[in-house]
Amino acid sequence: MDLRLRLASLAFVMSFGLNAQDSTELNSVRNHLIDNYFDSVEFHDLSMGSIALMRDGKFSYRTTYGMANLAPDFPARMRTRYRIGSVSKMFTATLIMLAQEEGKLNLKDKLSQYLDSLDYGEDISIGDLLLQQSGLPNFSNDESYLRIIDQDRSTQDHLDYLQSISAKYPAGTKYEYSSTDYLALGLILEKVYEKPYSKILKRKITGPLKLKNTYLANSVRPSNKEANSYFFTYDWYQATQTSGSLAYSAGGIVSTPTDLCKFIDALFNDKFLENKSLSAMVPPKGQVGLGLFTFDLWDYETVGHSGGIDGFRSYVFYMPEKKLIGAFCSNGSNWKLEDLVSDISALHLGIKEQLPYFDQSIDLDYDTKLSMQGFFTNPLNNKTLSIELIGETIVAQEPLLPMMEMIALDRLVLKHRGTGMRIQFEDDFNSLVLIKNGVRAVYERSY
Repeated sequence: MDLRLRLASLAFVMSFGLNAQDSTELNSVRNHLIDNYFDSVEFHDLSMGSIALMRDGKFSYRTTYGMANLAPDFPARMRTRYRIGSVSKMFTATLIMLAQEEGKLNLKDKLSQYLDSLDYGEDISIGDLLLQQSGLPNFSNDESYLRIIDQDRSTQDHLDYLQSISAKYPAGTKYEYSSTDYLALGLILEKVYEKPYSKILKRKITGPLKLKNTYLANSVRPSNKEANSYFFTYDWYQATQTSGSLAYSAGGIVSTPTDLCKFIDALFNDKFLENKSLSAMVPPKGQVGLGLFTFDLWDYETVGHSGGIDGFRSYVFYMPEKKLIGAFCSNGSNWKLEDLVSDISALHLGIKEQLPYFDQSIDLDYDTKLSMQGFFTNPLNNKTLSIELIGETIVAQEPLLPMMEMIALDRLVLKHRGTGMRIQFEDDFNSLVLIKNGVRAVYERSY
């Protein structure tokens, strides 16, 4: 059954194999397994953050692990607030659908009706922006972005940026992930409501749903229960901080897993939007919707979104068939958050009954580590990769990217837990194959 139809008509089916007491005891056992899981995650320095799970509108599991802030150390709490990156797009898409229900705009409207100074405004619709099919380049991939990430930006600054760019391909012809599309949607919302995006968010979503820990932020404020973010290279170190006003309606929102679960529950189960609006947001399986993606999680059709900004990672999902909502917020990850989400949902649903074995690395002798050191170049595009030994730790680094601590899977294979990136050495350590995001590239030793 299509997920959009299931969302509109799903009937709740009770399990007749368990009485209430048995079910409570079983949930307790499963939650104890998850507690042990996060103890191991923290012990191995794999991640720091908070998690909340909700079933049938009630929280079934919540916990925190690791630190919200270091130097001085302050542990994560359930009210610790995290940057949620592109999960912000779910809020922006919902605001656009609410505006359409109120008659303030239509998804078929052209961008020029609201931002008339853009040369390409007649060619791009609001629907194109929501589906990220506008053809506009992703501002976070712009080289100038790295020079201004810590600077606060105004509505006029965002408009000036939109005026400075042009579309790469005709709107509506293909999908290409672009936060610029959701930046433009934020400006449209400000135009139709004649209010700043932050106030629209509060009036339309966070206020009515009483999401007191969710808002658009600028710089991180630890005194306001906000976490800093961190990367891990043989120890945690603080990440560069992106201004929330720069990420804006595409990625500048702060929240907690508890608030995110409440938002998803209201969106899918409490008629926060009209059925027609919600059905329009949810895409067919494996496709991109309006601020949402659909995917399979343990063979169950699932809808949600993920996000990342600086060292923060976030993940929100709804699994209709199991009435399960999950929200994960991390301020430091030495591991793929998707793997954590997969493990926790499996333990919670009883799909898995044993904890995964985290430490799959082997110890390399010092001479082998020395043999790996060097500077490697891809002869096809001249991209470079350095391998360095810092103490006993092997570190890989690409230009302009953070150092990555590698673990050894065998004598010739290294892996980075946080991204899943692998390096396989060949030719007596004189060349290597870099496997990143499913793409293989050969690098040759320069020295």
